[in-house]
Amino acid sequence: MQNLPRMESLEGRRLLSVVWINRGATDGFKKYYGHSANAARALVDQAIAQWNAADPTADRQITITAVRLEKRNPNLLGWTEGDAVTLDNNGAGHHWYFDKNVANNSDFPQTINSTADVGNLHNKEDFYTTILHELGHVVGFHDHDSPSHSRGAATTLAKFSTSTITDDNHTSVPNDLMSALQPVNTRRYISAHDLLELGLS
Repeated sequence: MQNLPRMESLEGRRLLSVVWINRGATDGFKKYYGHSANAARALVDQAIAQWNAADPTADRQITITAVRLEKRNPNLLGWTEGDAVTLDNNGAGHHWYFDKNVANNSDFPQTINSTADVGNLHNKEDFYTTILHELGHVVGFHDHDSPSHSRGAATTLAKFSTSTITDDNHTSVPNDLMSALQPVNTRRYISAHDLLELGLS
């Protein structure tokens, strides 16, 4: 385990930005996350900062909204279509873990590999991992087995789930941030593989 989120060195890269344009009154966070709304927004801000640093071409205005995704699929944690990200209200029934300090990984003491840890979250879903994953689709991640998909296409449909979903927007690499399957109690980080697939390494 390390004390700081792990990812590739990003020094010297020119930074643009992904901008969250509906942050606040219209994001649904207060309605669905209640007293954890501000903690959830802070995690989104940190995830955006990670991808802004990772992708020097990122320049998107996006919406991120909390909704009840069970109406679409009860296993969905998040859903991204173009520049619109939606996050489930309760982690697909497992409830969310809202980390108060992402830089301190003490809640994730077991290392799976260089970009994935397991913690004792009482079987909750890690909110930070989910939004980091969905933002990977915003900046243009597509499955490396599907070269016909163009990077950053507005028609991208991306689904992040607690059960295996076969689609064209996720990697088949086990325990990778951009895998379609997210187990409970798990945190993942932007990996060298993710950056390679985006042409950023």
